[in-house]
Amino acid sequence: MRPRTAVIGIVSGTALALSALGVNSLASRPRAAHLVAPAPAAATSITVVATHKLSGVAGRPVQDAHPVEVSATPDVALINLLVMVDWGDGTAPVQAMVNTYTPDVATVLPQSHSYTDVGDYTATITITDRPTKTTVTTRVAATVIDPADAPRLSGFGINLHGATSNCTMIVAEVYDVDDDVSSAKAVVSFGDGSSDTAGVLLSMAGGANIIAGCHHWPTVGDYTMTTTYTSPSGATLVMTSTYTAKA
Repeated sequence: MRPRTAVIGIVSGTALALSALGVNSLASRPRAAHLVAPAPAAATSITVVATHKLSGVAGRPVQDAHPVEVSATPDVALINLLVMVDWGDGTAPVQAMVNTYTPDVATVLPQSHSYTDVGDYTATITITDRPTKTTVTTRVAATVIDPADAPRLSGFGINLHGATSNCTMIVAEVYDVDDDVSSAKAVVSFGDGSSDTAGVLLSMAGGANIIAGCHHWPTVGDYTMTTTYTSPSGATLVMTSTYTAKA
């Protein structure tokens, strides 16, 4: 049996804020309360598939929503995993959210953690299977720079996984020091030949501005998304990312 892969991310108030705007998110999905799933099997093994270095600016969220990817055998055991993150800066460890994307669809939100001080940090991520208490620990490096050294306009696209029928997702995050983003514009090209779509801009704590879009892909595959942000003063920032569409 092929292990199911999970992406681990840290979630703040983004889901609730999006829901308030009428944007679908993981938090706003309807649930069938009358269905009771059988208890999932315990994990016989947990494997760290990949880690991704974190980078950011002091006082702003780190710029990677997916610091770790893991797989478990059997794959249904992923629902049992408890993930704790110690950011390495003296703050209390926090519990992370585990999103499976094969075959389930979930989007990991980009808000994660803000380091107060400039420097290099090591985040420790502990993954535990609740029934067996099997534990795997991995570490991720984080580099944090001074806001004075950061570009006045910066941002990054967010790589995503999900179903071809997925709709709303957060595709990019932008920091615009000089402009009021309430009158800024964002356009998203989903990389499948369809028409470009206006992105939804939402301001978050720490100066972050997330860009969300809605799309359905024609077939499974990897698509390169391009998000173009235009500030009120006319400055333009182009960000790319990948969407892996699954059945």
